Amino acid sequence: MTSPSGLATHLRCEYLVNPMTVDAAAPRLSWEMVSDAPGAAQSAYRVIAADSREALRRHEGNLWDSGQVASNQSMQVHYAGKNLTSCKQVFWKVMIWDEQGRAGRWSKAATFTMGLLDRNDWKGQFIGNYLSNSPACPLLRKEFETRGPVKRALLYATAKGVAHLTVNGRDVSDDLFAPGWTEYKKRFNYRCYDVTAMLRKPGTQCMGGEVANGWFKGRIARQHMGDGYGHRTGLLAQLRIEYA
Repeated sequence: MTSPSGLATHLRCEYLVNPMTVDAAAPRLSWEMVSDAPGAAQSAYRVIAADSREALRRHEGNLWDSGQVASNQSMQVHYAGKNLTSCKQVFWKVMIWDEQGRAGRWSKAATFTMGLLDRNDWKGQFIGNYLSNSPACPLLRKEFETRGPVKRALLYATAKGVAHLTVNGRDVSDDLFAPGWTEYKKRFNYRCYDVTAMLRKPGTQCMGGEVANGWFKGRIARQHMGDGYGHRTGLLAQLRIEYA
């Protein structure tokens, strides 16, 4: 049962629920109002954003506190707090007031994470099958050590082609044909996967990848008989680990 004065629900950032690759300097926040009162409408809102769940739980907006804003706007409210850097995770929630000026309860917490905002944030390079005439899909493997309990681990990946990724032998997602088609001569799309649960146990870990031609090197239309964007497929993957 909701509050008669209204409650903010369905919190979204850039139209997505808890996204992990936000690339807007001032992300747009949205929510919906629910109320048990007939004809209820939002008359004001307050957004707070924090750098941890604990701070948000204490109602501390150490990244941004909008204060009470007299507005019925609930779509595309621009974040206006401290500058957000690459990979920064933000926790936020909303309180709204109804048409009679009655404050509702705080919404449930939502989160968003900034993506890799600068090309220099990519520390690796493309690897793959450098036999340009080979039809084989290269199988790539990298072992590494985790030195302690992992708080959060995000895997960023893009490909010249399409890629299938694993961590410790487990698929990182059920994505197919990732990271999708793009105009490779202008840009590369990338995906971000939360692989924290796959790295819970400290010690030796293993990341694997398989790369196929996809739209980069494959036949995608009658006028493209292969090698439409390049002769060699490749994978660029970067794992960012935060320790507890």
